[in-house]
Amino acid sequence: MNALLEYITFEKNNINNFAKETLSDYYDADLFDKLLDVYLNDRYYNYNGYKAENLNESIFKDLKGELSKLVVGVDQDVKKKLKEMYVFFYYVMMFDGVIEVSDKKLVNMLSKYRDELFKDNDVIYKDNITKYIEKVKDKRKDFINFFKGDEFTLKKRNTSNDHVFDIELKHKIDFPKIYSEFAIDRVFNTGNINEEKLVVLYYMISSIIIKDIKKCVYDNYYLLEFAPSIFENKEKFSSLLGIIDNDLFRNATYFKVSFKDYSRYAGSIKDMIKIGYKFVLECDDEDLQDDCFVLSSMFDYIIVDETSGYIKEENKNIIYIK
Repeated sequence: MNALLEYITFEKNNINNFAKETLSDYYDADLFDKLLDVYLNDRYYNYNGYKAENLNESIFKDLKGELSKLVVGVDQDVKKKLKEMYVFFYYVMMFDGVIEVSDKKLVNMLSKYRDELFKDNDVIYKDNITKYIEKVKDKRKDFINFFKGDEFTLKKRNTSNDHVFDIELKHKIDFPKIYSEFAIDRVFNTGNINEEKLVVLYYMISSIIIKDIKKCVYDNYYLLEFAPSIFENKEKFSSLLGIIDNDLFRNATYFKVSFKDYSRYAGSIKDMIKIGYKFVLECDDEDLQDDCFVLSSMFDYIIVDETSGYIKEENKNIIYIK
């Protein structure tokens, strides 16, 4: 399961149903999807790097650009549909949290819009759309809660960069007291178990990414554990990629890799970087000497110990975990 792609599909269906219910005869599935793709690229993927404070204006600007292409060579009836579908994205942004408004106010605005569009006072529509908005809110909560479990939790730690956070998967499994913390940690964080643990971690981080996006926060980045040994098992690696192969994940995350592991698996790591995944290099001061420091310039961030001599104002990509 690719959780973030599932979520995009989920929200896309929500918006389509919302539009279909409100626009009725003015809704055209094929044309609406073309506008919706522009909306999703701005609202969820934020490919253009828009700021939250003017996101609605930026989205409308891009939608208007798409609209100008779609109206070329079509008849007046289609132009009217396109115009109404374009205008309707104002309400989509309320429904989807880009513009903050109460559910009650949104329903009243939608009812007024329908009344002006169809010249009727449709009481059934108002009741239906009220129930639908509430249903979607519940389904959104259920989607997020799906990632919560009884055996694992995520620990979020700050770094010296206000927008970069270190994420650690913590287990809540009760081991017999005869096992020491050292023994438990060694088993839990090495070998096959460590590789399998990543699947849980990458699923659970999806909920944090979704929460950020729903709040229109696009500049939080999460440092995640990675097991380079997985490169040695093509089947496992392929399975892992199936979970994380989406731009929402790639945009918001960095995989942590030690200098030693990077030296060993440089080719495979570079291949992942080429297809959009991001890595941070974990180093000590000895690693960062001479030519090795030049090598590290390919990474957005380099993680060092808080006492490192390389932590300087001019070294913006040198960070430490607090």
